[in-house]
Amino acid sequence: MAKKVKGTVREIGELGLIEWIKRHMPTNASGLIKGIGDDAAVLIGGEIITSDMLVERVHFDLRWQELTKLGRKALSINLSDIASMGGFARCAFLNIAVVPYSDWKDIESILSGFSQAARDYGVAIAGGDTTASPGPLIISVTVVGNSTRPVLRSGARPGDLVYVTGTLGDAALALRLAKAKGKNPGGGQNMARIMGRLTNPTPRMKQGRMIGQYASAMIDISDGLVRDLGHICKESSVGVRIRLDDIPLSESYLFVKGRIREKSPKKLYHEALKGGEDYELLFTIPASLAEAVGRFADSVPFTKIGEIIEESEGMVIVGPDGDIPLNPDEGFSHF
Repeated sequence: MAKKVKGTVREIGELGLIEWIKRHMPTNASGLIKGIGDDAAVLIGGEIITSDMLVERVHFDLRWQELTKLGRKALSINLSDIASMGGFARCAFLNIAVVPYSDWKDIESILSGFSQAARDYGVAIAGGDTTASPGPLIISVTVVGNSTRPVLRSGARPGDLVYVTGTLGDAALALRLAKAKGKNPGGGQNMARIMGRLTNPTPRMKQGRMIGQYASAMIDISDGLVRDLGHICKESSVGVRIRLDDIPLSESYLFVKGRIREKSPKKLYHEALKGGEDYELLFTIPASLAEAVGRFADSVPFTKIGEIIEESEGMVIVGPDGDIPLNPDEGFSHF
């Protein structure tokens, strides 16, 4: 008889909760190629489906989250999952639980932002559900898309190179400072730029489709670089070595870090390594294809940060003091 796990959900953890679902619920079906364990489910024919939600005071705080951008973000974070599978998005289902005494203009702003994002990315709204909530506000979205070559987390092999799009850490740094001040912390253009990465992320749809032609594995960075690297390593049964100095940081991130006097490597790279909500793409490619992928970099840079190694070598980062083991459990977790 299986041993029963006792304790709170926090003690079991988010990954423990997901593992329970995988063990105890039916997870196989005719036509389902890939289910739990990737950014989206994959069905026969290349159809891909993803679902995510935003919960007030867990994923956003209305003291600093502008409402129209909240609507955009609700769709964008799901589109990011489609991008990480190398896919196109076709339609979305919107579920929203609203406090009945909410100001209609506020809810209309959220819906308008969602609609704007749908138009920008060519996504039809195909349905969903609306209901009352005693609080908090909850927005749940499902997106259906397709990919001719769905890229899973499980395809990385030793010798593959590891890349990321864009820059890392902006959103997590903005969130930390906003929480400390209890409101939008202001701070001029540089602070506004990193706040924009938190409140209005950009799904890398175009880049995901281009990269998807060559990538061996891919994931979007929602829970932090280290944690999401851990997902690829676990699903692919590999290790990874990354270089601290190669992790891309934005000029605004560096400026704000300088202003708050966090210049040591440990403090400087903390949010870039362990923060969440970057919604950049983290991917691996065979070394022989690196030049081909590099040609696709346009206004969004691609940066090589390391390479895949044997599983027995673990996850390590090369810093100023040599190799340091990485803990894949470090990063954002709901519990």
